[in-house]
Amino acid sequence: MTLSATSWLVSDEIVERPFDEAESALALRAQRGDRHAQRAIYDRHAAPVHRFVVDLLRDRDAASDALQDTFIRVFQKLGSLEDPNRLVGWIFGIARHVCHEHRKSTMRRLRDAAPPDRALEVPHHEPSPERALSLHESAAALERALGTLGPDRRAVLLMRCDHQLSHQEIATAMGFSVAKVKVEIFRARAALRAALREESGDDDV
Repeated sequence: MTLSATSWLVSDEIVERPFDEAESALALRAQRGDRHAQRAIYDRHAAPVHRFVVDLLRDRDAASDALQDTFIRVFQKLGSLEDPNRLVGWIFGIARHVCHEHRKSTMRRLRDAAPPDRALEVPHHEPSPERALSLHESAAALERALGTLGPDRRAVLLMRCDHQLSHQEIATAMGFSVAKVKVEIFRARAALRAALREESGDDDV
């Protein structure tokens, strides 16, 4: 994430991405089994999806596995995509489900491995040293604040603020109505503002 804390807290005035007719055509070709179109879809979306799963899982090794699993499912299920115009939200929705499964699997392994007389300890994955060095202090505070959000609310805010997805694309990804997406974005910003205020001790955040 490269945005400042202020960018995440301002009113929701992101310019909607215009309809991409070429991408819709690409999705249709890929559904028909065109390998070149499938490769083009991967090339277009792998980098942003990887950033998304890194931010959700906060673990680069797990994110690499999640990225691979996401696109395996994308191409296995491409025939079930009813509206090619919703390709982007559909891909992010698959990525979100994959992350949810990875988290559940990790928790299950930790629970099974934990000694019976000890409480389960969930590790906190700090950003890599390279990432930590590149983050400005306010960006680091933002990352910690985002970590306080629940998985769904965090995903909604990431898709909107970091990836510039439209409300409809986020609705497709989350299985929500557009109205619920807007409410979740509002609530996520309010929670984020509260977390930043608590960390900084500044009532004006």
